Amino acid sequence: MIRLMLILLLVTFSTMSLAVEPRNVVFGLLLVSDNAADNKLAAKDLYHLPPESPELLDLAAWVLINSELENNGEQEDTLAWLAKALGASKQVRYRELLLELQSKTSSKKLRRYIKGALKEIGDGQGEAVDLTDFDAAKVKKELTELASNVQVSKKSFYS
Repeated sequence: MIRLMLILLLVTFSTMSLAVEPRNVVFGLLLVSDNAADNKLAAKDLYHLPPESPELLDLAAWVLINSELENNGEQEDTLAWLAKALGASKQVRYRELLLELQSKTSSKKLRRYIKGALKEIGDGQGEAVDLTDFDAAKVKKELTELASNVQVSKKSFYS
């Protein structure tokens, strides 16, 4: 039920030009969900509907680097989509993270998508993203609170 609600919110807010922040809240909640299908949906959409929020890309980077590399099909797909989304951002700050993941994984598929992401980012110089102090539990709590506010603002929008 919650998954359906999040998907409906995503569809509703992705079509509203003034609602960039609510869309990012939904993306974030799907990324940190315990449901693998939600994670994959968010990863695909981050690639196809690039976020304007650097915080959301950092959350995607955190999920990517902290995921268990179990080499199961759905997880590989999710991680591949996340790598593609970071590559599509063309932000040099994700290069080191992608290189680190590339060296850790034994998945040929994931390595191939990371290679493509690195190619999109290019050879520019810049500071690497630092996720050492990233608090995923805090982010999840904040996203949940924002989602409840989105519901209120959505109702008032239609009134």
